[in-house]
Amino acid sequence: LYQISSILMPGPTTLSPLERQMLQARSRLQQEMPDVGNIPVEPMGWLDRLIAGTKDRLSPGSRVQALAHPMSGKVSYSPRAMENQSQAEVEDTLAHELTHVRQGKEAYGAKSLLGRLGVAAKSLMEPTLPYGQRPDELEAFQTESDRQLAQGRAPGVRPTFLTPGFSE
Repeated sequence: LYQISSILMPGPTTLSPLERQMLQARSRLQQEMPDVGNIPVEPMGWLDRLIAGTKDRLSPGSRVQALAHPMSGKVSYSPRAMENQSQAEVEDTLAHELTHVRQGKEAYGAKSLLGRLGVAAKSLMEPTLPYGQRPDELEAFQTESDRQLAQGRAPGVRPTFLTPGFSE
């Protein structure tokens, strides 16, 4: 009977340091960004890892830490890429991705599935700017910079219009 009850009702699980950081980041960002602070945040699945790996190969020297899924309204993160980040860096990354979720809510809103697919198809057909010059990325990095300044920290990565990508 003890074995069966321990299987059905396992004891408390121990959170990893990164899981504790993510919980603390979510708690803080729920206060800062209440309109999107309650969305699901989870480790990347196989499809997310495939997307992140492709993005990494297309942008040498970069490493995708997290992905926002604006249509579904969730964020996935790479435990491997985020494991050595400070609490502030984890929060900044999550704030960046939550900005993309907010952008998705504005773009997709209460549209039907067909309407959402139409918005997605239209965005794929539009000419794309380099990553660091896209309006959605500029807004997300501005969110990070605003947080950093409000907390008395120097802004981190800044977009540049001289070359594609970012200069630090």
